[in-house]
Amino acid sequence: MGNDEEASSSNRPSIGFPLGLALLLMMLFCMSGVLTCCLNWHKVRSLLIHADNDNIQTNIHHLHTVINY
Repeated sequence: MGNDEEASSSNRPSIGFPLGLALLLMMLFCMSGVLTCCLNWHKVRSLLIHADNDNIQTNIHHLHTVINY
């Protein structure tokens, strides 16, 4: 009986290794992304501020043309 249980458990596919590896890789990529953003925060912030300023300038120009007509 001991051999039957060992044989049946060895025939079952194990999902632990691929699932664990996928979670480990996903956690590694997330941590490296956060670390990269923290190290380059001044560049990320300048891009965000630049994008906001573009929207403000567009809105001001649109408002100015609407008021003049």
